[in-house]
Amino acid sequence: MNNPVIIGLIAMLLLAFLGGLLLARRKKQEEKQIRVIFFVFYFWLLAFFQLTLFSIIYFLNSKFSWY
Repeated sequence: MNNPVIIGLIAMLLLAFLGGLLLARRKKQEEKQIRVIFFVFYFWLLAFFQLTLFSIIYFLNSKFSWY
């Protein structure tokens, strides 16, 4: 399991999981079903945001070769 892609994906999913959990817990007055829906929404929102951010960084890095 030394593949950097696998490690990066696991780290990205872990960050999205923790972020979704923290953002969904802020809404204490909502019912449990609504908080689960918010968790799923925040999880996917954070996951796609990270994928977009990393793809932009990869594109700019390959285009301008910053290293």
